[in-house]
Amino acid sequence: LALALVGDGALQLDRPVNDVLRSWRVPDNEFTRAAPVTLRHVISHQAGLTPYGYLIPRNASSVPGMAELLRGGIHDWPAVTVEFVPGSRHAYSNAGYCVLQLVLEETSGESLHELAVKKMFGPLGMGNSTFDEPLDETHLAAAACGHERKRTGESREAVPVDGKADIAPGATGGLWSTPSDLAAVAIEVIQAWGGESEKIVTHDLAHQFLNPQVADEGLGINVDGEGTALRARHGGGMTGFICLLVFYPETGQGAVVMTSSDGGRWLQQELIAAVAAEYAWPGYPVRRSLGTATADQLDELAGVYTLDASPEYAFTVRIENGKAFGQINQYPPFELAPTTDRDLYILARESLEISFLRDEDGTIVQVELRRAGDSGNRYSRQAGP
Repeated sequence: LALALVGDGALQLDRPVNDVLRSWRVPDNEFTRAAPVTLRHVISHQAGLTPYGYLIPRNASSVPGMAELLRGGIHDWPAVTVEFVPGSRHAYSNAGYCVLQLVLEETSGESLHELAVKKMFGPLGMGNSTFDEPLDETHLAAAACGHERKRTGESREAVPVDGKADIAPGATGGLWSTPSDLAAVAIEVIQAWGGESEKIVTHDLAHQFLNPQVADEGLGINVDGEGTALRARHGGGMTGFICLLVFYPETGQGAVVMTSSDGGRWLQQELIAAVAAEYAWPGYPVRRSLGTATADQLDELAGVYTLDASPEYAFTVRIENGKAFGQINQYPPFELAPTTDRDLYILARESLEISFLRDEDGTIVQVELRRAGDSGNRYSRQAGP
């Protein structure tokens, strides 16, 4: 939608967003004085905006607008600020997409849903998509019910989410849709990429959309590979739901998988991998076979690794009772299962691959975490066992 308005001349990618914002403005601080926040920064998650996520119970009396969320004070959410120099690095931010929605609404004079109907849902025939929350009775009755994984003793069970789903306001994750509707968007981008359609964006903007801005982040979508192996993807999830879109602009291949359980990531990744194998998607990672690792092989994995793009994230590997365990910051540790590749481990239930990378002397210096189809994140070793 943002690129559609860029194509219309209503917005510019490299213009400061404060030039068009009225009801709320990006607060001035030492970081914004070094570089103002632009639309490009916001779309590609380089704006440095506080990375809050927003979920509201479906029985809430009202849904706050974007300016209200950004000002803070609702549900104890703090005011949104800029935490590093815009454009200096990548950090995913739902709050940034609050800013993006506000830019779209104040530029167009329409709500996000009204703008989406005019610019995307209508032209692409997306009759089962809406940003309009709270859902009316008809849409709520038709909506899938999410299921949340909850631990009961030693096992987990899927429990229906109250009210079917929480409310994620607007552009922070609030799109209700179907695989067919999202596939229509991918098909349109593929056609625009090839110069065959301009229903949403021009040929040039389609190429900008899939051009990496930082690491593997394009203009609001992840990209990996090149030539016929160029692959675009975007995942999404909230309590009760996990979804993934993957497509190849050069070959016209792709798939969309949605699950009504936040434990559906493994199934989603396996389905996508199976489609990729059946239709010979170029460059898509193959599924791995489990293997074994010796005590010496496990011991050389142990250490602390920090994320190259955001050093505040640490991945720690510990060896306990003949098994390797990984942990990111304060999140729960998980067992690394060895494969037939000496330096590749997996977390099967999440379809996560953990690759240990060596220097010329054979010493492990980095670890890369990636899900099937993703380009992954690299962590550099800071300390040994």
